[in-house]
Amino acid sequence: MDKTVKLKGKVDISAVILAGGLNNRFGGKSKALATIKGRRIIDRETDVLREIFDEIIIVSNIPEQLNDLSDCIIINDLFKGVGPIAGIHTAMMSSTKKSIFVFASDMPFLNRDLISEQVNYSLVHRADAVIPQIRGSIEPLHGIFKNHLLPELEAYLSSGYNYSLKGFLDRINVALFEPEITDDILRAFTNINTRGEAEKYW
Repeated sequence: MDKTVKLKGKVDISAVILAGGLNNRFGGKSKALATIKGRRIIDRETDVLREIFDEIIIVSNIPEQLNDLSDCIIINDLFKGVGPIAGIHTAMMSSTKKSIFVFASDMPFLNRDLISEQVNYSLVHRADAVIPQIRGSIEPLHGIFKNHLLPELEAYLSSGYNYSLKGFLDRINVALFEPEITDDILRAFTNINTRGEAEKYW
């Protein structure tokens, strides 16, 4: 993406940072609070998000450590211990928009143009969700979900049968978003899973 991508319509979407989880591979600490080149990952993320979205929701099990993010809505999972799908459910309940853009708190290299292109794609595809596909693999935790899915998602979680996000995607109408592959795009999907990985960027 050599040119700045302009948004083609109203962004009636809440940005959602999923910052829950025990993070056992990260010493039990929140990856959102880890620093990359002197800045917390969550601050790097919100800087990008504020350029596109006017509502940012953080789903976190450590809300007391995020009080400085006063312009964000900070909430706890309603369904505990069942993974990212619970955060999506909680965010849908809190969002005042028609959709949510969801991603993980361990992605420090969000790309504004990539997100804008995905938002534009969602405006012309009437799917329940818009999910990136990179080299044949889908990336649900960089996805846009319509909030009208809330009743179906709640029923899915309440059944207690399956908490797989990919399993839920199989039940709904998904449009696959396939951006041009560049080094910057691949970097945008980088996850920091361990302290060793984070140290590569310190």
